[in-house]
Amino acid sequence: DPGFSPRFAAFTYGVPNRVGLNQFGAYGRAKTGQNEEEILRAYYNFDYIQEVDKNIVIRVDGIGEYFLEDYVKRIYEVPDSWGADGMAALKAQAIAARSYALAYTNNGQNSICPTEQCQVVRPEPKGGFWEKAVNDTSGKVMLSNGLPIKAWYSSTHGGYFFNSSEIGWLATNWTKH
Repeated sequence: DPGFSPRFAAFTYGVPNRVGLNQFGAYGRAKTGQNEEEILRAYYNFDYIQEVDKNIVIRVDGIGEYFLEDYVKRIYEVPDSWGADGMAALKAQAIAARSYALAYTNNGQNSICPTEQCQVVRPEPKGGFWEKAVNDTSGKVMLSNGLPIKAWYSSTHGGYFFNSSEIGWLATNWTKH
């Protein structure tokens, strides 16, 4: 109770930076039949999706070190329940998360934080549909000019999204308006 009437409440999920993949939007796209590449192309400009070296080690601050695929299996960013009718959204998220991790860490040369400032990571694998999506997209990342893109994402965008320079971040060629 805010102590006044009439009452009004607002809330959001995640960090609404409105850059990159909209997770709930990706889920809606999956439910309409779009595959993971169609979903990713709706949010990013990239040259192609390619499988990369899965032996790259990702160091997670305060948690440990994992080979790339083991790292992605520990990301807790989207509901596992989406796998029933939104597996393409989970696959798109896995590819985006893998791309982000490689870009953020410079292919494993630097560490990454385990919070929503980077990617939510826990010591134990998430399992379920998420693990299936990670396995089905094993090693796949989005590349632009031969490098993994820093595939920013958030849970919701409010129906629109920006390129990175429009919100004061470094201008990139892979973010869309």
